[in-house]
Amino acid sequence: MLRQLLKQFTPVIFIILVLILIFSGIVYAATWEYKYPIIISDTSNVTRTYTPVMLGFGGQNLINAGKISTSGNDTNMQVGTSSIKYMLSTTNCTAVIPNLPSGGKATTDLYTGYSPEQSAFAIITGYNGYITTANNTSLNIGNSGNYSWSGYFDPTSTGYLLSANCTEEVQGNGDGTITARAWNSATSTNTTFRPSSIGLLSQLSPRYAGENWIMVSDNIDTTWVSMNGTTPLRDLYNYTNHTTQSGLIDGITVYVRGTYVSASGATETPCWYINGVSYNGTTRTIAGSTYAQLYTVSPASGLRWTWSELDSAQLGAYLVNPGGAGFGASMYDIWYTVHHWQPAAIVTSAIYSAGSHIISKYITGGNLGLVIDGVDVNTPFAGNVTTTASSYVWNSGNIMPYCDYISVYKGATQTLLYQPNTMLSGTTLPDRATGDGSQDGTITWGANTGISITYGEMTSYASTTADSSDTGSWTMPDSEMPLSWYANSSLTGLPFYDTFLEVSTSTGQPIATLYFLAMLGFAFGVFMLIVLFTRSALLATVAFNIALFIGSSMSIVPGWLPFSILIVQIGIMYLYKQVAY
Repeated sequence: MLRQLLKQFTPVIFIILVLILIFSGIVYAATWEYKYPIIISDTSNVTRTYTPVMLGFGGQNLINAGKISTSGNDTNMQVGTSSIKYMLSTTNCTAVIPNLPSGGKATTDLYTGYSPEQSAFAIITGYNGYITTANNTSLNIGNSGNYSWSGYFDPTSTGYLLSANCTEEVQGNGDGTITARAWNSATSTNTTFRPSSIGLLSQLSPRYAGENWIMVSDNIDTTWVSMNGTTPLRDLYNYTNHTTQSGLIDGITVYVRGTYVSASGATETPCWYINGVSYNGTTRTIAGSTYAQLYTVSPASGLRWTWSELDSAQLGAYLVNPGGAGFGASMYDIWYTVHHWQPAAIVTSAIYSAGSHIISKYITGGNLGLVIDGVDVNTPFAGNVTTTASSYVWNSGNIMPYCDYISVYKGATQTLLYQPNTMLSGTTLPDRATGDGSQDGTITWGANTGISITYGEMTSYASTTADSSDTGSWTMPDSEMPLSWYANSSLTGLPFYDTFLEVSTSTGQPIATLYFLAMLGFAFGVFMLIVLFTRSALLATVAFNIALFIGSSMSIVPGWLPFSILIVQIGIMYLYKQVAY
């Protein structure tokens, strides 16, 4: 009986198999060879070069939609015909745009099904993004080793390629130079700064003719500034800028020394003036002794003080005498002391222009050195780099918009390598030197500033030489990204998802493709069962299409596919009936 059924329905089965092959080929083509235009627009009227951009979507969306493999290596990004630097993470995709005109646009195309596959991605954390690695002894190079970077150097940015609390620093200075520092002691240094000129306010009265700041900067009690009355009065002073002092600042102590006339309850209050805002300290009654107040963090930011912040800040004091006329309040001196970790050795490079550079900081043979594109500058360094309990922070302050790799050698052994060769999982940047996860970096994503993102229609491509505008006088219509052949780009709630994910990971095939093939197999199995038990091609065809429509409702099968097959099947059955009768 089975043989008779197979003989009777062989033409129908053959036709359905042909249809499956044809439409599967269409689906595979639609899945693998498409490009997604991403339009980046400047909204700040500033011309940008090599600017990092958060693209507004994650790679997992594309995996679930069946557009790319789980590795993401079958992709490319181009502006016009030129490939650009980009990075894929399951949660965020980023790229560096070589040229974004003021008020203009740049269109970059994300290609799927791209060949040859990528062997590595750049490290791109976005504007003001950075990477953090938990403290590990293998990252401390002691008296022999090096830290290396390869990437695009922005000479106008002030930031750090490496910052590790009181052990190692590699800093871009904003003028094209790079400075390396190393510490060999855990002892902090104290540096005192005194007034150098009058600041925003000069309300107190000087003891002698001359500017007020001179009266309170000489560390003697024969000159002063004073007030007499109940209305609070204030002086603000500029201070000498730092010169060779450097290192992380642990805190600042402000000192004020004053006196009063009669027991009037006169008070003094230290006052910072930072970026146009006043910050008052703790008020105390003037008692003729030196008053000290410690600021462990900046009152403006709530964070660790920086040298540039101090150089631009003003410091003074309020004096008030509630006793009224005849009861004076005076301030002899005011100064502050910076508690900082002065490095044992500092070396600064020559000026370098914007572009791709290989930068290495090393300690070996009693020297601290910088090597940039093969040019070496160094200075003596004694002992070992101090240990730290703090994390290592890489590529902060936009000094390197993209980085091809970050490498650490301790002695002759490579102890860290950040060089993505596949899509990242969330914020984790894998360490390829150890591979055990102990030194994986954690990305803190940046954010787009003065940039808007829109998306164009996904289209198939025959080659990657198609035109793509990088200036954008024409406005492309907006649409959501990424567009999908499926009703919903998320497949995580489907039956047996974990099993399909495991197969996808081991084979490199997208999850959606595996679900699609499984659904076709299920539909064909239903067709065969109906044929065997009812001997009705019509019922079998209806069941086959119902299975496909179920797959479409589950976001597995494209919605147009069962409709297309149904139309063709109806036509074939009609013709078959006409011929048979």
